[in-house]
Amino acid sequence: MDQTTLIRYGLAHHRAGRLDQAAATYRAVLDAEPRHADALHLLGQLHYQAGALDEAQAAVAAAIAAAPGIAIYHNTLAEVRRAAGDPAGADVGYAAAISIDPDYAEAWSNRGVLARNQDRFDDAIGYLRKAVAAQPDLVTAHNNLGIALYETGDAAGAVACYRTAIGLSPDLAPDLADQHSNLGNALGALGESKAAIEAYDNALAIDPANAEAEANRAAALAQTGDTEGAINGYRRAIGLKPDDAAFPHGLGVVLQRGGRFNQAIEAFEAALAIDPEHVTALVNLGNSLIRKGRPEEGIDKLERALALDGDSDQAYFSLVANLPTTCGWRRLAELGECLAERVDRVLGERPESRGAMLPMAFTLPYFSTDIALHKRILQGVADRVSDRVAPSAPGLIHPPDGDRRKLRIGYLSPDFGDHPIGHVTLPIYAAHDRSRFEVTAYATHDRSQPGGPYHDRIRGDVDAYVALFALSPRAAAERIHADGIDILVDLCGFMPSGQPDVLAMRPAPIQVYWLGHGGGLGARYIDYVIGDPYVTAPQDDGFYVEKIARLPDTFSSADRPEIAAGAMTRAEQGLPED
Repeated sequence: MDQTTLIRYGLAHHRAGRLDQAAATYRAVLDAEPRHADALHLLGQLHYQAGALDEAQAAVAAAIAAAPGIAIYHNTLAEVRRAAGDPAGADVGYAAAISIDPDYAEAWSNRGVLARNQDRFDDAIGYLRKAVAAQPDLVTAHNNLGIALYETGDAAGAVACYRTAIGLSPDLAPDLADQHSNLGNALGALGESKAAIEAYDNALAIDPANAEAEANRAAALAQTGDTEGAINGYRRAIGLKPDDAAFPHGLGVVLQRGGRFNQAIEAFEAALAIDPEHVTALVNLGNSLIRKGRPEEGIDKLERALALDGDSDQAYFSLVANLPTTCGWRRLAELGECLAERVDRVLGERPESRGAMLPMAFTLPYFSTDIALHKRILQGVADRVSDRVAPSAPGLIHPPDGDRRKLRIGYLSPDFGDHPIGHVTLPIYAAHDRSRFEVTAYATHDRSQPGGPYHDRIRGDVDAYVALFALSPRAAAERIHADGIDILVDLCGFMPSGQPDVLAMRPAPIQVYWLGHGGGLGARYIDYVIGDPYVTAPQDDGFYVEKIARLPDTFSSADRPEIAAGAMTRAEQGLPED
């Protein structure tokens, strides 16, 4: 039997998965003709599939020595080198294949994946664009180009690539579920949560055991305000892949955002049982413990997170912000020495970490009088919020409202109830002149309780009470906009349970910040801060991004509780007269 026929038989065995028979056939060819390039190359591919990388590299190199002008040989050698941990050698191999055949789409695609894995995204995108130009129906190139675009922040470009890949894929393609899941990730980054959920549903219809798609779907449900759906989704993902710490951690984040701290603590502890060095889980566990009145335990977790990763901005800022809860003044002084330097490094070199400074936005004034530093932190956090919501912002427009003449004022707060903000603002709502104003309370947290006097009185004193706590930020912003609110007053700022994302979407033409944690927010989406000559001293105006609406005496308010008719005596209270 001649070598050509033997090669054909070998390929038939190879494609059918009968690798031992294929190898025996290729070796029979090489026994007769030791420099038979195709047999050497195919035997090298077999070794590669079997994980025998040294033998694979030797066989393919011998094929190239016998026939150096065959592009596929160089591409295979590059793939073997990449698998063997030699990216530089792999890149040389892809370049050699492309120099022989400039339209070799698979080599361009492989070279793009290699560059992406090395974080050389400009090169990766360029190579992958060459691949799809050379072979427009190459599914893997479109998918990998989508991944590279997504990782560089071009979610819209990624969506187009993933949709092309899905359109080109056969219905039974093994990686079709991953392509739908990738599409969901990109749609989610654009704020198109409902479309993202549909993409994840498609992925799960193809591969019901795809735990990553299930978890990503849960995250998208959380973005739409479907907290229970998100919780159930994460629990299904945990059931599908119980050894992945990311899934109980994601569950914990949803529970934490919903104020269910005891359950969040359990979820974070489950994540840490799988991965004891999961720094983000340690930080979130620490913060949840502190919120539940267990500050010493919480600080211990934050210290451990920082010890594991001294470069973790989330661990550092959370620890600095919370040390006062345990009177950890010496440790605070120690960490505070590099606070300004750390802030400047985040703003200048790691803008993706600006959100980690959030706890400092409302705690720094408790232990520092550095107003300039506080402004930099506030601006960094506010700009991060703006950047985060920009892809999903609905582009709300505020046209002139004709002759309608009652001014519509909305108050946005999680604290319409038995909370210090609820106490302080209690008399304000009824005090509006109803001939001139309509007042709406937009609640971002449910503080209702049977017979709750604060919540009940506030609801009775406003013209409308709207529960936003089950809505996504986008849906909440759209509701406020649809209600035609002229002036939106935020009462929370960057405090826990605040909704800066809603404000960043500009649901009202005039937006005001008042009361929450004093001072300003450093936000371009806030027009005015309500202040006074003391809290917002005129000489400090340069430290505010917003304009100051300065009241003459005090920026605060308080109810006027009834004073007892008679004076108390010490004896009535069981106290000695002296």
